Amino acid sequence: VTTTRGLYHNRSGIALVQQYTEFVRPAPHNPSQTPGFRDKLKYTSSRVIDWKNSDSDSADKPAIEAGIKGTITSSGWYQDAGDWDSYPTHLRVASELLTAYELAPGNFVDGELNIPESGNRLPDILDEAAWLPRFCQRLRAELLTKKYGTGGIGLRVCGDHFGGDGEGVPSYKDTNRTWIASGEDPMSTFRYAGAAAQLAYCIKLAKRVDPKKVDWTKEAKESYAWALANTKAGDESKVVAFRAYAASALFRLTEEKVYEDRFKADIANRNSGDLVGDDWQYGTYIYALGGSRNLKRDPATLTKVRNAIFDQASFFSDTGANRSLRWGGNYYFPMLIGLLSTPMIMPIAVAAKISTDAVQTRKFATALYTTGDYFLGTNSLNMTWTTGLGARRPERVFHLDAWYNGKSGPHPGIVPYGPWRKDKDDGQGPWDHDWVNKSVYPKIDLWPGAERWFDDRCAPLSSEFTIHQNTVLAAALYGILCGPKQ
Repeated sequence: VTTTRGLYHNRSGIALVQQYTEFVRPAPHNPSQTPGFRDKLKYTSSRVIDWKNSDSDSADKPAIEAGIKGTITSSGWYQDAGDWDSYPTHLRVASELLTAYELAPGNFVDGELNIPESGNRLPDILDEAAWLPRFCQRLRAELLTKKYGTGGIGLRVCGDHFGGDGEGVPSYKDTNRTWIASGEDPMSTFRYAGAAAQLAYCIKLAKRVDPKKVDWTKEAKESYAWALANTKAGDESKVVAFRAYAASALFRLTEEKVYEDRFKADIANRNSGDLVGDDWQYGTYIYALGGSRNLKRDPATLTKVRNAIFDQASFFSDTGANRSLRWGGNYYFPMLIGLLSTPMIMPIAVAAKISTDAVQTRKFATALYTTGDYFLGTNSLNMTWTTGLGARRPERVFHLDAWYNGKSGPHPGIVPYGPWRKDKDDGQGPWDHDWVNKSVYPKIDLWPGAERWFDDRCAPLSSEFTIHQNTVLAAALYGILCGPKQ
């Protein structure tokens, strides 16, 4: 619950209020609510998949400025630690939470998270999973209404080309620069189509209807059709994985063979590792998990995706068997971006669900629990790698809003990047994760990697986080393991 609520604390566009949290703050980056932000958010036809740098590059600015159509009012994406932008990758939050719900629907109920949607009869995890798709739906509708777009969306929303990230102020005071929403593109739109179709399926699985009456099946089909028709020459390598995700999700939802044919064509020449990589995994999971008993899947394709999942799950599980504290994951992943703070083992969870071999299932389930144990305290620091949770936990993290929250510590539910490999002997200042090297004893090279945590809140590489690389991965695993509530 604490970790999943970390996502609520990083919602943009709404105020955090006393009814739901003691960590109150005004609404950031909402043109109708944030003082000074009116007319600051604009839509540009310049596509993020054409940019040289999705964060910021002066070479992209002329096309962005030339493509500006006018202002928009849609708000409500997610924020990360030190910047407050929307990225296409943030849709992983929806996909990961929805997959967790599919794996263990009995573990999640309405009201458990105390979020604004609690009490609407939908399990709270589905409400949190719907947060970003709802922004996509509103943005798509506004672009159509204003005739800025033709049915797609772009998911890079930022002010980076017009100034720095607020220059040391909290998110709700970052109002002194222009912000843009990137042009509609097939990559963002396929991602949205996949998430919308998966959300529609999960709401059906919960035997509920959408509380806001959004027709997610219609949204998914229309967005998919738009992305298919608007994939340009040169886009293919950037969109194929997300097209496969959308096709897989729509096939399960509608049982229309045209979507399965698209999924089969997209994975035809892909190796096993591709199919469980970050961009491909959710389409693979959905096809393997299936849906109703009437869903007729192609046997060869089903075997291919199941084997890919089992291969990856076995590799991740065997990694745990080769570590003294038995935590699973990619044995060759370097010490950065959450290796030692964040469970990255969803393939094991999916494999445990679809396996029909009792010995294999037990192996996968064991790896899930020992990995969860590791990140919740059975590690070299006896650290619960989530702020606000456990007796020993991260206390100083890179999160600008937390520095201005009036409290003695950060918002709960933050999973920082954690220990980071040494890049050089001495850092240049507190913003450099190697800055502590000059003052530790014994010398840093004698410290075990898993113990290199120093609560240096100014060092982004170790103390920062993102919602899609850290928070949601932890939230999904802990939710899967938390046990049935109904």
